[in-house]
Amino acid sequence: MLHVFYTKDKTPHYEIIDGGCANINIKVGINAPRLLRIYVRDPSAANREQKLAQKLIDKIPIPQIYQIKEKFGYTFAIAEFSPGITLRDFLLHNKAPHIGQIMFEVDVMLNSISSMKFDKSGLLNNDLQITKTITQEDYIDFLKSTLMDDYVVSILSESERHQIDRIIVLYGHLLPDAEEKNLVHVDFDPSNILVEDVNGRMEISGILDWEFSFSGSTLCDVANMLRYKDYMPPEYEDAFLKGLSSKGFVCLKIGV
Repeated sequence: MLHVFYTKDKTPHYEIIDGGCANINIKVGINAPRLLRIYVRDPSAANREQKLAQKLIDKIPIPQIYQIKEKFGYTFAIAEFSPGITLRDFLLHNKAPHIGQIMFEVDVMLNSISSMKFDKSGLLNNDLQITKTITQEDYIDFLKSTLMDDYVVSILSESERHQIDRIIVLYGHLLPDAEEKNLVHVDFDPSNILVEDVNGRMEISGILDWEFSFSGSTLCDVANMLRYKDYMPPEYEDAFLKGLSSKGFVCLKIGV
C-alpha cells in the first residue's frame, strides 16, 4: 500500500502502532510522519472520519485525512500523524500529578464535540446525513438485547439479568430520546485520547477513531469515559465530573 505514494526504492521507515482493536494503524516516516490507516472493520468509515475531521478542524485536535484509496481489497487512508501517548497509558503508568488539569481539558474537548448539532438524531452516512433516527425505544431494545449476549449470559445469573431488565423497564424513560442530536464520538475513552508534554504541561494532542460517530446524546460519551474509572486513579472520576459540572451538567454520585 505504501507503494501507492512511494516508489519501491524509497519506501520510508514504518512501524505498526499498538492498540488498534479492528483497524490497522501504521506510522510512516520519521521526520515528517504520516499515518497509514487500514480499515478492516468498516471501509465506509474512512469517508465519515474524513468529513468529520474537516468539520472539527478548528475546534479540537483531530487528525486530518489527506487521501483515501483502495488497494489489495482494502480501503486505506493517508492521514495526519498525531504525536503523544494515550491518556490511558499516561494515567496508568504515571503518578499523574496534573490529572485535574488534563481531565478538565477532556471536558473542554467533549463540550466542543457536543456543540456540533444535526437536524435530528440518528446514524450517519458517508456524507454525514442521518440515515436512521435513534429513538428512546432503540436504546431500550439495545440494552435488553445485551442481556441475551452469550458472554453476558455466561457471567450473570438469570436472577441478576432479570434484576437488570427490571431496572431498564423502570428507568427507561430517563434514557436519551430522538430530541437529542449532538455529535457523539461513541468511543470516547482514554485509549482514543492522545496527550503530550508541552513545556512541562500535559496537553491533548489528538482525538482518534471516529468510525462509530452518530447524532444523539452526549451522555453516551460521558458513560464511555466513566466505565473505566475502576482502573484509573481515584482523581480520574472526580476531576471528570467536576469539569462536566462546570459545563452545565448536573452530576450526582450515588453510592451502591
